[in-house]
Amino acid sequence: MQSVPDSQNAGSISHAQCPSGLRRRLFAAAAAVTLSGLTVFGPASAAAEAPLIGVVQLVDHEALNDSVRGITDGLKARGLAGSLDLQNAHGDQSTLKTIGDRFVHKDAKLIF
Repeated sequence: MQSVPDSQNAGSISHAQCPSGLRRRLFAAAAAVTLSGLTVFGPASAAAEAPLIGVVQLVDHEALNDSVRGITDGLKARGLAGSLDLQNAHGDQSTLKTIGDRFVHKDAKLIF
């Protein structure tokens, strides 16, 4: 196996080395970038139904929970929180597929 010089790994850190607060901010930033595409829909109003946004979580885990919080915060900031559908597969692959299929069938505008 070939060794990679430390200079090539200088900018990367492992998940374990990343502080929880930084991880939460990174997930929130990633969610904000993802959700910026939803501005096409505009803010939700009583006259127009908000687009369905599905969140599929494989298991309950700190990093995944941070992602969901970032997405939720981004949707609230854009007035789209009512359109969010959170689903957890609890580690079951067949449940995960069923959840994903359901979101596709419901024509979700974004599945995260």
